[in-house]
Amino acid sequence: MNPDGSLAGVAAFLARRWSGCPQITARVTSRRGRPTKPGESVAVVLPPGGGLDAYREFRVSLWYESMRASMCERVLSGDHAFGAILNAMETRRIEALGRRVWRGMDGEIMFYYGRMREARPELHEVFGGARLVEAFYQQFMFGGTKGEMPPGRQDRVAKAASMADEAVRTAVGEGRGTAWLEGAAGQIAGVLGVDSLLTIPAIVPRMGITRTAGTRRRGGRDDMRKDGGAGGAPEEVRAEYEEITAAQKREEASGILPAGVRRPPEDADESDIYDASLAAGLRSRFRRLRSGWREARGPTGDELDEESLAEGGPPFISDRKISIRARVMIMLDHSSSIAPMERRYKKAALGLCEVLAYLGARFSAYAFSSHDREVVCWEIKGEGAAWGRQAARRLAWIPASGPTPLGEVYQRMMPILEAGRPDVLLTLTDGEPSDPGSARRMISAVRRLGVGTAALGIGRGTAGAAAVASNLRGLGYERAVAAGRLEEVPARAVRILE
Repeated sequence: MNPDGSLAGVAAFLARRWSGCPQITARVTSRRGRPTKPGESVAVVLPPGGGLDAYREFRVSLWYESMRASMCERVLSGDHAFGAILNAMETRRIEALGRRVWRGMDGEIMFYYGRMREARPELHEVFGGARLVEAFYQQFMFGGTKGEMPPGRQDRVAKAASMADEAVRTAVGEGRGTAWLEGAAGQIAGVLGVDSLLTIPAIVPRMGITRTAGTRRRGGRDDMRKDGGAGGAPEEVRAEYEEITAAQKREEASGILPAGVRRPPEDADESDIYDASLAAGLRSRFRRLRSGWREARGPTGDELDEESLAEGGPPFISDRKISIRARVMIMLDHSSSIAPMERRYKKAALGLCEVLAYLGARFSAYAFSSHDREVVCWEIKGEGAAWGRQAARRLAWIPASGPTPLGEVYQRMMPILEAGRPDVLLTLTDGEPSDPGSARRMISAVRRLGVGTAALGIGRGTAGAAAVASNLRGLGYERAVAAGRLEEVPARAVRILE
């Protein structure tokens, strides 16, 4: 199973439901990092190997990160002793609180603990003071350690784990939070005899191991028996996995792209360019257009506007039926000339897509940039695919780099244009192609397909916008306009497409 759109979409849905935060987002990544901080998008690692067990492990990991995002006041880095101890206690605290609401997760948490325990290193593989911290983690989380410790050190580990157990029980029972547990974390570091700032080497979990780990148990957990028994996956989890697998197969079968066109990875954080208030404002601004009607003024109409007549303006008002019936393909210029305004440019492009999706327009979205010294066209949203966070993550990932070879870009897109025959190809660019002659020829070739060509230039101020529009008209676009400010992009584009 790969971290594609189907899995990312399910992750976002589950994270919002589990955390109770409707605006939270989720990313599926192959890189393991620190736990999720409050207010961040939830990042979950997809375990290697694939299959139902890997999905179950991924799903429970997502549950923990969702609980962490909604219940932790702050999350420290685990690369020092204090952060590693605190994060372990916070994991147990949010687990206890989360299980009060999500009792159906108990069986999956038992499965997950077995996988986690198998993934931890043997104690002889960890050196120095970090071995004491690792032994504490295993004793506290699993009720036993993988390997022996000298008697004196083992006693310290057992005492520290007991203190942590008591601290978590108190925190849960009295409604204490992260700040209160921080005091206990410092005391536990003292009991272990390690410096709170001791560097902890990264532990790379060996998830998916099926051997039986040699765990030396001293006592156990009273609330849940984390014995690592895999058990059978609940029917709802199995059904989820089968549906995601089927959706991935459908996407793979229908998602073959021509040479030179690729899909960006989806492990970028789109929150940097996704402005919820901006999206809401745009939807409010275009609400009347969504209904299909717009007020127009002219020399004739349905209603007399006496105020406008007195001021010498068009005296009549009439309602016109407006809609975007055209099938639109958007091409976004992500060359290096966009780099100085890259974040604002991406926000404007995302705003345009939000508006088109809100209006029910049928559109696809692509971008081009240089990657590994090669011009690449990137699929952000294919025709027929839904617009959403998955597409926004793809847009966020694309770097602004390289030249602006519009002719080469259109050449790479010709197989998709010939197969789909959209009504309009709308290009957003700063209006300075590096191959103007080739661009003119390819624009003519696109028009011969019966595809309308339009361009929206990005200028700097009114004078810059006028120069860009003139340059674009000289390339042979059927319609070319420009915006002096990026905030004008959605409205200008919609006027072109009406």
